[in-house]
Amino acid sequence: MGSPISPLFADLVMEDLEVACLKKLKDSYNCIPIFYYRYVDDAILCIKKDHVEHVLSIFNSYDPHLQFTYELQINNSINFLDLTLHLNNNSITTNWFSKSTTSARTLNFLSNHPISLKINIVYNLIDRAILLSDKKFHKANINKVKKILLMNNYPMPFVTKCIN
Repeated sequence: MGSPISPLFADLVMEDLEVACLKKLKDSYNCIPIFYYRYVDDAILCIKKDHVEHVLSIFNSYDPHLQFTYELQINNSINFLDLTLHLNNNSITTNWFSKSTTSARTLNFLSNHPISLKINIVYNLIDRAILLSDKKFHKANINKVKKILLMNNYPMPFVTKCIN
């Protein structure tokens, strides 16, 4: 386990890196991302496809110990953290994303924990399903939550009551 101050230093390094690299891209290549967002060490930026190699080389030249990889959009979609971003007619819609390798395990309903904790598990999953996604994905995401909860022995009447 790292030092408790490690995340602070990592954030400072990443902030310095992004300022330096984005400035270099602007000055050297006139490559200004349409948007750039970062969470800890995960970043997403929107650039022209022919600038990808330039951006990667600039970011990878910052320090030899820090090497970046990239993913390109597939079918006008890309995953970032717990989101899938969909590009439709120059607008972006979001959907809740889970990796295909996710175990879908959560606190089992049959465990010896307070009922309030189990209720909060349902609320948390529903919040993720709704708040991270566009309205057109809500029904499918709520069904996904129900499936996860059933796999973890939550009774359907309990789930339905919490969701309602």
